[in-house]
Amino acid sequence: MRYLVSFLLLLFLGSCARLSVGRQAPLFTAHAVGKGDISLSAMQGRKVLLSFMRNVGCPVCNLHTHHLRLYADSLQRLGVEVLMIHQSPIETIEKYLQQDERTWTFTFVSDQERILYEAYHVKPSFFRFVGSAFRGALSKRKKGIKLYKTKIPQEGKRGMLGADFLLDESGKIIALHYARYIGDHLTPEAIYRLFKK
Repeated sequence: MRYLVSFLLLLFLGSCARLSVGRQAPLFTAHAVGKGDISLSAMQGRKVLLSFMRNVGCPVCNLHTHHLRLYADSLQRLGVEVLMIHQSPIETIEKYLQQDERTWTFTFVSDQERILYEAYHVKPSFFRFVGSAFRGALSKRKKGIKLYKTKIPQEGKRGMLGADFLLDESGKIIALHYARYIGDHLTPEAIYRLFKK
């Protein structure tokens, strides 16, 4: 009985294990807003940034997305495909994109069922969600709200945290970062430096 419990515990811990640098990124097919279905396997030969956000109605995520957008041209010159993954449904992401007059070069993916979040072990955390208030989330929230032109609803699991995965041309993870609090992403500067290596 003791061995069975140990085996089940190891199995459970293994299923909860986060991804690590050097391993192949899990392949997937998902719906990209305005582009239809896309697959990670079709992106072989290109560098890819998978940026898991909370939802498009999250002001802190909105602030990070706009900061990353300042590096859009630089990342494009490096041949980087940027996928912004959200829990938000397609209709909400469309509303979010339509409020902005500029053209987005990023690909926005709707993962309302959180299939990709599960595959990449991006999880919610109530305690880290609450603790975000002490990690600068409130000031970032105010700045992020000012960037909206229309009210965008927040949808999905409330305590969801983000993550960033940088993939090389073969689909291997060359860098990653799991958020410790809301708004804890790799900075655009760090992402650019890592891809430029």
